[in-house]
Amino acid sequence: MVRLDAVLAGRARARDDDRQVTFSERGDIQGAQFHALAAIIYERARERGLGHEIPREWLLQDIRD
Repeated sequence: MVRLDAVLAGRARARDDDRQVTFSERGDIQGAQFHALAAIIYERARERGLGHEIPREWLLQDIRD
């Protein structure tokens, strides 16, 4: 396993070619690293008047599995 901090500090090598795979194990929080970035993109789009609002109901679930 190679940690990102070791790559950034030059203590380890990252991928050598496109055939190698980058894998990140963070448990059951897939996608959580994008929350902050998504918030910034959303706010900047709103500031510029881009996009359009979608109904909140499209994103909510009123049943239980």
